[in-house]
Amino acid sequence: LIGYTIGNKLFSITPKIGGMVGIPIKSKGYYVNPELNALVEEKSIKWLFNYQVSVDIKLNNLSIIPFYRKNASTLIHSSTTSNSYSGWGVQLGYTLKLK
Repeated sequence: LIGYTIGNKLFSITPKIGGMVGIPIKSKGYYVNPELNALVEEKSIKWLFNYQVSVDIKLNNLSIIPFYRKNASTLIHSSTTSNSYSGWGVQLGYTLKLK
């Protein structure tokens, strides 16, 4: 992710944008066929490509990161099914400095 931090040591805001590359853990799944009368096994793509937009808000040692993620392409090889996933979320964290 690439971002720019605005603020000081006590409070800062960092808008970020970036992409992610991954490998699926499960490579097969079942989907309903177009006639809606049977399940068809489909294989996933070999590489996952996602993008993310987030804002990292830090107050002292507390970090709150609202984000939005979306697949850049469909996840399965299929002539009848197209799917894409997206999600909103919030990550929470606390930073401890060890000396």
